[in-house]
Formats: sequence, C-alpha cells, structure tokens
Amino acid sequence: MDEILDMVKAALARIYDAHIYLIENRVSERSIVFWFGVYLRELLKETEFETLDLDLEYNRNFQRAKRTRNFPRGTYPDFILHRRGSNDENLLIIEFKPWWNQTTDDDLR
Repeated sequence: MDEILDMVKAALARIYDAHIYLIENRVSERSIVFWFGVYLRELLKETEFETLDLDLEYNRNFQRAKRTRNFPRGTYPDFILHRRGSNDENLLIIEFKPWWNQTTDDDLR
C-alpha cells in the first residue's frame, strides 16, 4: 500500500507542477481527476499494479452497483484502481473534493 500511496502523492505533485491553472481557476474537479488518472497510469507502468483498471466515475460490478466494505449499499467514486467485474481487488478509491467546493457529496450514496 505504501507504494500506491507514494504514486498517488507523485501524481498529485505533477498536477500542481503542470496544471496549477486548473486549481487557481477553480475548474471542475473532473478536469483535475482526469490528469490525476493520466499521471497515475504512467506511474503504474512496469509495476505489479500495471494490469489493474483505472476508472473515473465507475460504479458497476457486472450488472450491480460497485460495493465495498465501507460502502455496502454501493459507491460512485471519482477515481478507482481495481479489477473490473470484481470486488476482490479494489485497491484505491478516491473521492476528490477541491477546497473551493464545500457542498456535501452524494457520489458515495
């Protein structure tokens, strides 16, 4: 897990280095999540996690809702590192919330 968390930190650092405009201008979180996924995919190459799926706004497990131990009724995460069609390899689920968005989030219901 430490290796994945290090890659998450590195991907976020790349966003701040290359796309600070998005943050300074308070764009939609989807723009930031997109770049996070691009950079994390690059970092996952040639690691044991390379074959896992990266998805944005993914909420399916076959024909049912994507469920996790913490969200047994289902989850609609901004970002997920997992194996599609399974709940056995949900390694990372992130709900992004920029500091300028103070609303409650219904994505995880």
